[in-house]
Amino acid sequence: MIFTEADVVLVNKIDLAPLLDFDIDSFTKAVKELNAGAEILQVSCKIGQGLKDWFSWLESQIKSRHSQ
Repeated sequence: MIFTEADVVLVNKIDLAPLLDFDIDSFTKAVKELNAGAEILQVSCKIGQGLKDWFSWLESQIKSRHSQ
């Protein structure tokens, strides 16, 4: 399963959450049970929510890999 190896999990279209039958807390718990180290980021490209965190995560990964 992909979540067991992922460093980060993006939950996109979070702006639709109030309209959908999706339990983010249950999803987060399930992912963490599979991979406690995975970072879970909630984003919405439409309204820009969470993009700063996503970009920061990407930048930190790039810096980390260049310093090795």
